[in-house]
Amino acid sequence: MAIPLAIPLLFTALSTGANYLANQRAQNAREDSLAAERRRQAVLDQQAEAVNLRSRERYTDAPGQQEQRESDLAELFKQSVDAQPIAPLPVVPQSGNIVVNQRAQQSQDAADSLTEQRGEALASFRSFGDLFGELGRGQARDAGEIGQIGSFKRGSNSVLPLELEAAQQKGSGLRTLGDIFGLGSALTMGPALGGTAAPGAGFLGGLFGGGGGG
Repeated sequence: MAIPLAIPLLFTALSTGANYLANQRAQNAREDSLAAERRRQAVLDQQAEAVNLRSRERYTDAPGQQEQRESDLAELFKQSVDAQPIAPLPVVPQSGNIVVNQRAQQSQDAADSLTEQRGEALASFRSFGDLFGELGRGQARDAGEIGQIGSFKRGSNSVLPLELEAAQQKGSGLRTLGDIFGLGSALTMGPALGGTAAPGAGFLGGLFGGGGGG
């Protein structure tokens, strides 16, 4: 039985369609993988930018920060002095001499003033190193965090080729089916054009309604 020409043409159409669908599935999977990687990279870039912004803002109004730190330290030193235990002194009889009392009060005021001046001077001296030491430690932490984000970006990028390779396998079943249809087209095209019978022609002719002697 001769093979109708419609049979190899049908095989060709089925093979083309199966391969087209397989390629579409693979292409869609590749695009999904690339889009997912772009999203991951964008999120990590946003995180890195936020850390950079925080690092820059640490030095905003540094003079004002130092002035506030100096004030806080001065108050701390004053409280430390006030909190120190004072050994009890012998009770001195109250003098009735106004001059003596005035000089005693002046001496006490001078001592208090000197203590306050020393506290303020120490606070001024310490404030710069204290503030910028803290800022430097914060910036070092920021640098470490940015380095970690960079490692995440490289790690994500290194996984992408594996994801693309997996995406390329999408539709493999349809490709196999397309190859089978392509083989059927190759086996039946010659006999169909030559009007000769091919192995299995009787079954194929009956299946597709073909007839005729050969």
